[in-house]
Amino acid sequence: MTPLQTNRQFQRYRATKKFEGNNRRKALQEYIDHYARIAAASPGLMNQKLPRKTFEKFLGEIGALLQRRAKELATSDPDMIAFLERNTLPLCLGDELTREVRAFCLLLNSLKQWTVAEQSAMDRFLISGNVREELKDLAQGCPVAPESFDKKKVELHHPIRDGRPPIPLSKNDMRQSKAL
Repeated sequence: MTPLQTNRQFQRYRATKKFEGNNRRKALQEYIDHYARIAAASPGLMNQKLPRKTFEKFLGEIGALLQRRAKELATSDPDMIAFLERNTLPLCLGDELTREVRAFCLLLNSLKQWTVAEQSAMDRFLISGNVREELKDLAQGCPVAPESFDKKKVELHHPIRDGRPPIPLSKNDMRQSKAL
């Protein structure tokens, strides 16, 4: 049985020990300072990604699973069938958007919403509370371009999406920086 064929329900990862209170703010400030040093010394380390080929097999498995589920839902799930019938397509769109294709699109959207929720949960994995707002509040400068920092235009950026929280950067600097 492959991992995608198991009947095990997904369970969100939970940290056994989180930073809280003053320790949380201190850790977050040290985290921001850490990336300010990295941005100054090696800006290329501010945005690292694994090659897509690393995930090709996994993404192919997910795609195949979505297609199988779309076919099942479009033909045998009463809720999906009723939803698709209630939301008929205009004739001008032709006949390419079959029930299966539409179910696939609905599954993709559901997966996207789930992914966003899980990414937000992972941002809070080590740091309890509203870590995103706290990071914005702690921002005193942009690690990439501190000279043009505008506290009102702070965005959060993940240098690496491996469970660590995002870092606050100036919105303007994010668009201009080739390192990001």
